[in-house]
Amino acid sequence: MKTVIAIGCAAALLAVAGPGGASSAGSTSCTAGVKTVGGATQRTFCGPAKATVKIGGKTLRFSGGKCEKLGGFYTVNIGTITLPPSKPKSMYFGFTTTKKRGGRYKVFGNVTVAWETPGTRYALGNGTVKISSSMKRGSFAGTTILASQKATGSWTC
Repeated sequence: MKTVIAIGCAAALLAVAGPGGASSAGSTSCTAGVKTVGGATQRTFCGPAKATVKIGGKTLRFSGGKCEKLGGFYTVNIGTITLPPSKPKSMYFGFTTTKKRGGRYKVFGNVTVAWETPGTRYALGNGTVKISSSMKRGSFAGTTILASQKATGSWTC
């Protein structure tokens, strides 16, 4: 069963509002910014951040992203997000929290974990997130909204 759900408002807004700019040092194949592809608005992120998600017997790998603090939020954006209402066309992983330091937190409230693959959006609806004290890496475990699939994963900046 596919999980079809819009990503948390905070994650989607931060994905669009985040600074654009040139590709990261050493990477010439990525162009960060907002563009329209086939009528869908997409936001591409570039940089050294990467993530892995395990769900339904599959391992999904995301690369080319950034971690940053924006207006009281700590956010991780990796890949290219296709903004709703269009269906996802690319690979994207996003994590957002209002927490100011590392620790273990419950999903929802102050934490959003979401990702998309072509055709499907996922959001963690129940679970926990652990953030390193440096805020440069983290991991999560829980179940997705709607389909209640178990998912685990991690990211590094």
